[in-house]
Amino acid sequence: PVGGPVRVTSRVGTVVATLEATEDMRRGVVCLPHGFGHGREGVKLRVASAHAGVSVNDLTDEQVVDAMCGNAVLSGVPVEVSAVESPTGERSQERLAATGRG
Repeated sequence: PVGGPVRVTSRVGTVVATLEATEDMRRGVVCLPHGFGHGREGVKLRVASAHAGVSVNDLTDEQVVDAMCGNAVLSGVPVEVSAVESPTGERSQERLAATGRG
């Protein structure tokens, strides 16, 4: 649901983020800010830890690399987006616009 929590899952991990839908993004594209959400114990990233959000690094797949240079693919990781169930166990029937699926 727009404004509500969604689960974003890749092959290697899952994060929960707030869904914001916009006509400015291509259908089927999911965008998470890079550099925030590093609130893990032992991480000394003062600026990143001070900003709300999840770490896109939790979704980055070390097995997906750019064939030309061998670097990790950071902006083309396949993910699935699903509604997070409410405490009553209900799922939103609203379209998950960010995934391009309804």
